[in-house]
Amino acid sequence: MKTAECLSFVVNEIHTTVVATVDDEGLPVTAAIDMMDCDENSLYFLTAKGKGFYDRLIKRWFDLSKKPIERASFTFGGAAQKPEGYFITDACIGCGSCATVCPQNCINTDSIPYGIEQDHCLYCGNCIEACPVGAVERR
Repeated sequence: MKTAECLSFVVNEIHTTVVATVDDEGLPVTAAIDMMDCDENSLYFLTAKGKGFYDRLIKRWFDLSKKPIERASFTFGGAAQKPEGYFITDACIGCGSCATVCPQNCINTDSIPYGIEQDHCLYCGNCIEACPVGAVERR
């Protein structure tokens, strides 16, 4: 069986898997995770900021700045897509506070106001919390 076939089996037949990480003391911790998709070499799953599993992944294994997560959106029945997520408004002063706390490095600082690359944003909210002038909004 090829790697892609094994990964597809995990996603489509098994779906929920138990994964193991380690905590701050190096002790094992398990979590049940739904595998959402796969490609030839990788499994994809969802987790959220504030979850223990997310925190353990960020602390121990992943440098998300080197391999950004990508997001794709779609609609059904020809409905118009509404922009969602975090956006930086014209109130941006270019201080860089948002960019320094972005785990995805998806804030474009080439011009003011800064912009957020929506396809790579985790929707973690770090930017909105860090902005000293309230220039980041959630839609």
